[in-house]
Amino acid sequence: MSREQASYRKRLPETEAERDELRKQLDRLQTGEVERLASTAGLQVPGDVWTFGATLDTLRGEDGDVDADMVSGVVDAILKDRPQLRDQPVGDLGIGASALGIRPPKVGLSQLLKPGRT
Repeated sequence: MSREQASYRKRLPETEAERDELRKQLDRLQTGEVERLASTAGLQVPGDVWTFGATLDTLRGEDGDVDADMVSGVVDAILKDRPQLRDQPVGDLGIGASALGIRPPKVGLSQLLKPGRT
């Protein structure tokens, strides 16, 4: 075995370990992107996309990137079967001071800067 071959054999495990770590980083980033897209598509708990059988491999396009249309399609299918998983907008819940018609007093900047003046 030549020195050059020995050098390559020595570096191979390091290179493979680096490749594996980069793959893990890419998977983490793509997992976050899928969950962001799932949230945007209306899923209340974005991580639920994995519960119903989706994997990164099924949500990647031919180029290896996350396919937003595939994610949207999976979320639509989940929400069709389980509409209770849809994200519910939060607004005025009808409780508290605002429900009673009580509004906080308007405070001007001068009152904030000199609290003794009212």
